[in-house]
Amino acid sequence: MRDAGNADNYITKNLAKTDVPNLRTDDWLSYYADIPAGAIQYGNRTTICDMLMPLQDQSSENIANALIQYGSQTGSNPVDYDRTTIASTKIDTSSSGRPWTFQYCTEYGWF
Repeated sequence: MRDAGNADNYITKNLAKTDVPNLRTDDWLSYYADIPAGAIQYGNRTTICDMLMPLQDQSSENIANALIQYGSQTGSNPVDYDRTTIASTKIDTSSSGRPWTFQYCTEYGWF
């Protein structure tokens, strides 16, 4: 997916498709990894497995596109993974990324 750092690779293309101007590659990878992790964590393992099974012989790009589409249908949003948004002190009532990060950093001690 990274294609040895080639500027015209799958991850860079997907970064450009988001409406998040400061989203870094590692931010996008966290977003992408959380799509199947969230499905498993919240009891949708069978759903995501059923969606992925027909794609097992497909290219990694087709599988990644299916995962991203599944994520967008289930409310996964790249802006919630943007470190500049999370670090901002601006209150945004339409975004859960910063409050959730604050909560698990301060109350749950994940970091």
